[in-house]
Amino acid sequence: MTYDQYIIETQALSFLQKGPNAFGVYRGFPVCCSFQGKAEGKTAVITVSVEGKRGMKFFRALNQSIKGLGNAVNGQASGSVVQIHLQIRNGFGGPFREVMERFASTAEEYGLRPPTLCPICHQGGCNGYAFLGDGYMPVHEGCLRELHQRVNASAHQNMSEGSILTGIIGGLVGGLVAGVPSLLTILLLERVYAALMWLIPMGVAFGYKKCNGKRSRAAGPILILLSLLSMYLMEYMLFVVIMATEYGWGVGEALITTLPFLLDPSFWVTLVQSSVMELVFLVLGIAVSWKTLTGTAADDVSNVEACLSTYQPMPGAASQTSSGQDGNTMDGNAAAAEEQ
Repeated sequence: MTYDQYIIETQALSFLQKGPNAFGVYRGFPVCCSFQGKAEGKTAVITVSVEGKRGMKFFRALNQSIKGLGNAVNGQASGSVVQIHLQIRNGFGGPFREVMERFASTAEEYGLRPPTLCPICHQGGCNGYAFLGDGYMPVHEGCLRELHQRVNASAHQNMSEGSILTGIIGGLVGGLVAGVPSLLTILLLERVYAALMWLIPMGVAFGYKKCNGKRSRAAGPILILLSLLSMYLMEYMLFVVIMATEYGWGVGEALITTLPFLLDPSFWVTLVQSSVMELVFLVLGIAVSWKTLTGTAADDVSNVEACLSTYQPMPGAASQTSSGQDGNTMDGNAAAAEEQ
């Protein structure tokens, strides 16, 4: 199927078109359709937003129902959407309608229903739809407006007042504090729990943000460097404590005696070789914390504006400035959509 034909057929469904993505509602379920390919494609990913518990029995029944048309995958941990890989070799509109009819019947059988709560305020009475989080969701127009204002204000404040230097100081302090549980288990229980190392990057990220660290492209590399530095500083402090205990030295004497080791390459080689498992869990912690620091404040604004551009009012719904309150209608063309 060509991309141009896909555009024509999604527009025939009265869906909002944003590049390869189309947003709309079918049988009450908000859906996001994404064309897979450039000039031509064989599949489209249909992301259907739902409310209710999705179980493996539901997915087995759904896949059996849509066999030959596509397949459903249980890939979203949040449980708010169902993804269907739709075969569109011979067109989009017909297969889409058939799959959605079968989806609606299977969903009703297993207690799944269209979502009703706004993902921002978690209340009902929504008056529109927008792409938020995993899928196309019912929202309050006012909640979207307030979210945009908050993110915009926070971004401008971070860009004007944020500091990489204070962020580094806070990140290092946070990483060292997060390493304390691991240090205590070694000293008090005489056991090494490598899994505790994943706390260090989380402490670094928390400290960086708490000390008003500037959101920039450098934040990711800073997270890695500070996590490694915090871990090896903790290892060094442990070495100092062991030496002081073994030889009966005071803390000052132990520090003075062991400082020359820091200039010996063999010391660092031995330290790295003895902490392979700790490094593995440190990397896992970095992966978990990565999204909290990477990107820039401008990226946050762009993402929210992309969500705003997918907003569509519900037919007959009153506009709101916040959930449940009347107000002026939002301009749905506030910003150009980014591809989801």
